[in-house]
Amino acid sequence: HLRSRQRLERLLRTYLHCHAADYTSGMLHLLAPFEHVYRDSDTDAYFGFEGLMGQLSWALTFEGRKQMAVALLTLLRHLLPELYAHLEAEERLTTGTRAAETGRDWSRLVDTSTLDAEKRLTTGGWRPSSPIHSR
Repeated sequence: HLRSRQRLERLLRTYLHCHAADYTSGMLHLLAPFEHVYRDSDTDAYFGFEGLMGQLSWALTFEGRKQMAVALLTLLRHLLPELYAHLEAEERLTTGTRAAETGRDWSRLVDTSTLDAEKRLTTGGWRPSSPIHSR
């Protein structure tokens, strides 16, 4: 286990150094399967992880996470309306407090983005706008 942990740390430090990136939560969990599968080849483990991180780079941005949240809410609204209604009721209870504290109503941002996404979905013109899906 110590050797595996040291190898994970070395691979992750190499990736962070080569990409001038900061560690973000979950990177180690994404790297671990590559370390396990390619336990005889640091090169294969590194480039497998690097390829995955390249595909996920958009999803790790604020805009990417926001768009994924909007897509999830849109799917919930259409596929599981009771769960969506419950989540919406819970959000309204907490949003009022947050809006009073920050002076901003975040639910309007999500509602507007959700309505835009629903329009694209229902008109048949919806396409994910991330570089991941455009390849």
